[in-house]
Amino acid sequence: MNKEPQNHTTIHKSALAVVTAFLAVHTCLLLIFSVLHIILMAVVNVFSILTYIYTFYLLRKEKLLLLAYITYIEVLIHMSLATVCLGWGCGFQNCFLGMIILVFYTEYAMLSTKNNAFHGVKLAFIYFIAYILCAVFTRIFPPFYRINENLEFTLMLLVSSVTFLLCIFFMSLLVYLSMRSTKNLSHTAQTDALTGLPNRHYLTNNLDAIYTNPEMKDYWITIADIDNFKSINDTYGHNCGDYVLKTISQLLQEHCKKTGITPCRWGGEEFVLFGSVGNNRLAQINFLEDIRKDVENYHFEYGEDKFRLTITLGTAICNMGQSLDEWVNLADKKLYVGKYNGKNKVVF
Repeated sequence: MNKEPQNHTTIHKSALAVVTAFLAVHTCLLLIFSVLHIILMAVVNVFSILTYIYTFYLLRKEKLLLLAYITYIEVLIHMSLATVCLGWGCGFQNCFLGMIILVFYTEYAMLSTKNNAFHGVKLAFIYFIAYILCAVFTRIFPPFYRINENLEFTLMLLVSSVTFLLCIFFMSLLVYLSMRSTKNLSHTAQTDALTGLPNRHYLTNNLDAIYTNPEMKDYWITIADIDNFKSINDTYGHNCGDYVLKTISQLLQEHCKKTGITPCRWGGEEFVLFGSVGNNRLAQINFLEDIRKDVENYHFEYGEDKFRLTITLGTAICNMGQSLDEWVNLADKKLYVGKYNGKNKVVF
């Protein structure tokens, strides 16, 4: 699954959550300020509500950068005025601290979608300066509106609760996105881009785990090589060669999906299978022979070109008396025995 569309969906949903939450908060504040006859803040909240209604339109048009800047400017203006009008005790200045977390989440989200036009650090410093200025102003001048201590405390709890909840939500979301990005990077590092199979890096890590586990003594490793692959590239072109690699990958996956066998891209025209079909040597040989016959009988078609091809497979059983390199090399040697003795065969 592509990481970018996933991130875009998550960012879109988080933006919708923010806009909806801020619209609800400002609607509540409008009612509170209207009841308290704090006219200036009531009017400011009307403009805030209209602003967030407009951001729904921006969200639908996928104008996330503009939406982010409008949101942060609105919060800056509203919380500065609220702190000046009602004083430090109502706690509106705490929103500046909470918004810094949201700012850096937004910057991370924008960068994950390859949008580097958002300047989170600059915005964070603007919020910091606004916080200091509000602190100095309220220290020198009394609030424009006086409210009783119980109401002041209630407003402080309301504003602080909303701020904490937003911080918790976006820090959790940031951790989630970071973990998912790490997982995607790990998957990408261990997956072959052309075939979608696990790659050599994945295989090496897993062979180490298998080789050091005594319960894996019945495991075997097979190196499969496409016979005369160079002639495919020379005759039909490298795009056709890619088609062959992807097609054989699909055939391997179809055979392996009902077993504990893992198919991997070793590199070039080589694939590796490792696992076990029980401890029955004949069952393992039959499994590999079925793969060889399927490839041999498959009708490859690329554009107007039709052709057949074969694979040779060299297999080695896990032997705890050998080193890991010796195990892999033994399979490789058996592959070349098959190559030098007519190809299109399984060498066990």
